Amino acid sequence: VVKANTGAPIFGTISGTAGGLVGINSGSISDSFAKTGTVYGSTAGGLVGNNLSTGVLANTSAQGKVEISGSILNDGGLGGLVGINAGEIHKSSAQGDVSRSVTVTGTGHVGGLVGKNLSGGVISQSHAQGSVTETSVPPTLGYAGGLVGLNEGGSIVDVYATGNVSSKQNGVGGLIGVNQNSKLSNVYATGSVNGVNDIGGLIGRNENSNLSDVYATGS
Repeated sequence: VVKANTGAPIFGTISGTAGGLVGINSGSISDSFAKTGTVYGSTAGGLVGNNLSTGVLANTSAQGKVEISGSILNDGGLGGLVGINAGEIHKSSAQGDVSRSVTVTGTGHVGGLVGKNLSGGVISQSHAQGSVTETSVPPTLGYAGGLVGLNEGGSIVDVYATGNVSSKQNGVGGLIGVNQNSKLSNVYATGSVNGVNDIGGLIGRNENSNLSDVYATGS
């Protein structure tokens, strides 16, 4: 997909995958954007819901709000650009706010750019500007980050996040909520961060990961 854009709201099913431009991507999307009103789904992204291991996003952006709410089981990821990423994201951005508020226990993660970045997922030269809010009532293991909610072995280089992050859960960071078995370099966050436990201006909880050239300035 090259030089594509959309401007319509997207409402997926409460257990489905939704994206402002593409629901599930296994190919290449470049020089494209989505300016939707709201993208709603269990796994949802402002541009792509689920970017698979062969998926590549380059020079893409999204501006619409991404959210999930209600009495549902949400085990996916919500991101301003991509819900779940196992592929590559380069020179891309998200400006829309991301919010999750469910009343059934689940493990959904929320991020300003990507909700959940899986092992093998690469994010480079990208940024997020929207606020991230997690207000689910029960303990849901839902991590929240200004850029990525959960980074599960992915590589993140030359990125930043400026949005504020607020969560009623554990694992809350200005850039990444929980970072596991990963390498991060040349990254920063400037938004304020509020949460319950495992809270950090840059990363809420860092596990077995290497960081270089990083900083945070948020309160």
